[in-house]
Amino acid sequence: MVEEEPPPIEWRIDGLAVDGALTMLAGREGEGKSLLALALASAVTRGGDVAGFACKPGRALIIDVENGEREAHRRVHRLRPDPEKLSYCVGPLNLSSELDLLAELLDRLESPELVVLDSFRPLIPGVDENDSRVDADLAPLRDLVRGHRSACVLLHHASKQQGGDYRGSTAIGAAVELGFTLSSKRDADPRRCLSCWKSRPAPRVPDRWLEIRQAADGSPEIVAAEAPAPADTSGENLVGQIVAALASGAQARADLAELVGEPRSQPSGAFSRALNLAVQRGAVVKPKRGVYALPQRGGALVGTQERLP
Repeated sequence: MVEEEPPPIEWRIDGLAVDGALTMLAGREGEGKSLLALALASAVTRGGDVAGFACKPGRALIIDVENGEREAHRRVHRLRPDPEKLSYCVGPLNLSSELDLLAELLDRLESPELVVLDSFRPLIPGVDENDSRVDADLAPLRDLVRGHRSACVLLHHASKQQGGDYRGSTAIGAAVELGFTLSSKRDADPRRCLSCWKSRPAPRVPDRWLEIRQAADGSPEIVAAEAPAPADTSGENLVGQIVAALASGAQARADLAELVGEPRSQPSGAFSRALNLAVQRGAVVKPKRGVYALPQRGGALVGTQERLP
């Protein structure tokens, strides 16, 4: 080892999955992690890329114990992997007690280049994911894919806590060699952010943005997306929108909120802070309780409506 250069990293999915290594892909329900994993597996069977992820050609095995045969059929039909290079298994499998069945399947398929396991909780039932000893079930899986030189992607649920990468004990993260979380950063935004929280073989890749949408033929399509503009934490943009909305006339608070895209009955805290900031600066005045207008110019309120005194 001292004398020889280490071999190059054998990426099966560039920046995400390495031959002979265990990757965890976490995400909350409905974020699209299963669809992303299947799209990547399909791209491996055909050769190509998904949302900028280059996929080295090879064979793929999917063990799906979560979505059921009907949903699997629908997704496979629409994504159209190479049927000669994809094996898709639907049904129960307990990796705690039946890892030998997976080993037998890998032998029978002559070590497929990519293995997708969907997902952690039903594959290891009865194990407390918050128990630090959970790595006793993941370590044999990691050793198995190392022995077969297969890139393995294990799907898991993300933590419900803000900023949580995955659900359960830190022993889960310690047992895998690469870790990613797929998440929506903002409500009603179709874009997803894929964040790397662990990469043992190589430096962590920066956040990558993608969008899951429907193609013209109705099939799901995953494409690279631009990162959203940074959030305006100072509220300056919202202050400007409030001032612009009052140019047409004084407004009651609920009407003003609606004009800048906020709910009438319960505007956000950001709206309230921006409105108070505008008043403190003198950019907006309150001619009477609950009503806002632009300040006086030449002795009159700008845009004052007849209902105001």
